[in-house]
Amino acid sequence: MLTRTSILSLLLICQLAVTGQSEKAFLRSANKLYEAGVWSEALPMYLTLLQQAYDKEQNEALVDCYMQLGLYEDAAAWMRMLVDQEPNNPELLRRYADVLKRNGNYHLAKDYYLQFAVYDATGYYLAGTCDYAINNAQADSLVWIESLAVNTPASDISPAFFRKGLLFASNLQQPDKRNKTIADPATGTGFYNLYYAAINSNGDITRAAPFDELNSELNDASASFDDVNDVLYIGRNNMLHGRQKAGKDNSVHLSLFYAAYSEGRFKKLEPFVWNDKQYSVGHPCIAGNGKLLLFTSNMEGGYGGTDIYYCTLEEDAWSDPVNLGPVINTAGNEAYPFVTADGRLYFTSDYHPGFGGMDIFWSERVGATWKKPVNPGLPLNSSYDDFACIMTGETGYFSSNRPGGQGSDDLYRITYMKPVQSIHVINSKFQPVAGARVTLLENDHRIEAGYTDGDGNLSLPIESGHAYTVALTKDGYLDAVMYDLEQYRSSNGFITIDMQELYGTDESRQEEDSIIDEQDMDWDTTTTDEEQLPEVGIFDVYIGTFKEPEYTKITSLARFGELSVRSEENGLLSFYILGITLRSTADAALTAALAAGFSEAAILEKE
Repeated sequence: MLTRTSILSLLLICQLAVTGQSEKAFLRSANKLYEAGVWSEALPMYLTLLQQAYDKEQNEALVDCYMQLGLYEDAAAWMRMLVDQEPNNPELLRRYADVLKRNGNYHLAKDYYLQFAVYDATGYYLAGTCDYAINNAQADSLVWIESLAVNTPASDISPAFFRKGLLFASNLQQPDKRNKTIADPATGTGFYNLYYAAINSNGDITRAAPFDELNSELNDASASFDDVNDVLYIGRNNMLHGRQKAGKDNSVHLSLFYAAYSEGRFKKLEPFVWNDKQYSVGHPCIAGNGKLLLFTSNMEGGYGGTDIYYCTLEEDAWSDPVNLGPVINTAGNEAYPFVTADGRLYFTSDYHPGFGGMDIFWSERVGATWKKPVNPGLPLNSSYDDFACIMTGETGYFSSNRPGGQGSDDLYRITYMKPVQSIHVINSKFQPVAGARVTLLENDHRIEAGYTDGDGNLSLPIESGHAYTVALTKDGYLDAVMYDLEQYRSSNGFITIDMQELYGTDESRQEEDSIIDEQDMDWDTTTTDEEQLPEVGIFDVYIGTFKEPEYTKITSLARFGELSVRSEENGLLSFYILGITLRSTADAALTAALAAGFSEAAILEKE
């Protein structure tokens, strides 16, 4: 990834280089690199020239380099110089407003969209999207976002479900079979390759390996797996017999390929029938038991830059591509379709009302029409590029170049926290309490919810908008009460409630007699330091109470136990890790919370 630090280093080299050759020759070199699309090398050369003497054309080229490399704040600073020189240039006004919005500067972006509207009425719509971003700036507290451990300093994008893990693409530079490292001349980074990362039983993804069986020497990116027919679809540069196929514009476009998967291996990759060297076909999504294929394309006849199309499999042949229509596709760019098991369509757009750059949207089909797309809001989306979202149930994954990541683009997991719908009841020995009577109380109204099953679980007959208190009773146990149930959330809709045994009952006397009998027997039950049993109990870790939670830091603590959030007064949110059974784990969670900057974190031991 090209960073400001690397730009400064290159800038110093360029300053030394320009002293060794004429300025004209240096400019010719910069222009050649720019025209060849080698943005990362042309950028510091233009910076060097502009520091010596201002030139408008060089300024324009520099802005383009910054935009191509995703350095939008620098692009805005240099673009402002151009706008000041040409305040009546509508194309420049539109571009400047776009980059301001991408940087989250919505008010100023709106001003420039309105100036653009004098020349093109589209500016009024775009100004309205800034109002949308301003009016929806409150992040959803029930959405958890966490960065994946497999992220690299490069660009990691396009997650896809495959078997018991994820496929994704990364342009991390890796040596090939001949131990040579090949870089994309345009960006200075590696070409995209597919990687596979397994998801363990805790839902964690910690290690990734190259998917070498299908990777080529150029870009291999977005994937989609048909788990009914065992066929994998991928997007890659247009190839024929291992050679690139360029169109009339000398561009090598994206194309789709597919390969059958059998006995742990892939058969030969085959090209999709609607590939064409004159346009791109990419971002596959296979759905409908392998009979529906959605993809992104800039083929002629669309509504904007790139649109989403679909084909159906009819008698072992794919139908003609069909545009999803103007409800989904716009005058901008739509891409990265994904269809969930229940038919919800997720996609990316840079034109529907959003927060800047690319945003994630979803829509559902009713009969033959699509509903108006919904922007899920913050924190799933941001003013940066958020794209390629895949979902299963309440959990999913997506890509973003938002600040705070490891590289230029990173992979994130999203979890929608659920209101409590069920309880899990345990005793002081962490054993499930079966047969506990559960009653829901609301003012003077009582609802007999039932009795916990053999695992200590019970689904509650609750309705949204009600303020319930949960009361539990069982012979041999102290009564237990949980107030304000609606204020609790968890990732699985369960919450754990502890019931304390009553000592003095027949059951507890038998336990005490057993202990006494063992003490009377002359057994040596002492242990060495190395043999000490771990201290056990029921521990909750209080993380803190916040108005604007740092979700990435908070969700990183989920590895220690069940995360829970409680709504407090004045819109504040309190976060906890619940039901930790080992003191050592609770200590580790506390240490991690304090290290993350949560100074009020504390262990809450339950008696």
